[in-house]
Amino acid sequence: MGLDQFAYKAKPNTPREEWIETCVWRKHANLEGYMASKYSQLNTGRIFSSEYLQLSEADILELLDCHHTLPKASGFFWGDTDEYNIEKTQAWLEEALADIADGWEIWYYSWW
Repeated sequence: MGLDQFAYKAKPNTPREEWIETCVWRKHANLEGYMASKYSQLNTGRIFSSEYLQLSEADILELLDCHHTLPKASGFFWGDTDEYNIEKTQAWLEEALADIADGWEIWYYSWW
């Protein structure tokens, strides 16, 4: 039980069952806080759990710039962010930028 987070890449109009999983996190609370905030900007009033969030190139660049210093976030069984998750996020973001340049869409999904 707790926060599980996933990143996917997909070519436009690809059915979800064919998306490619590119990263998995377990209890990266600060990243979840960032994504929940981003989601709420687009979907006022909805809880960000079991929802898909498409990330643009600008979103990825923004995260590359700030993911080491994201504000501390907490939620129902979210756990704490650790150095391993920060390093994993860095590698994923760099890969996501290359994927976007190759025509892939980048998606984030989490549930708790």
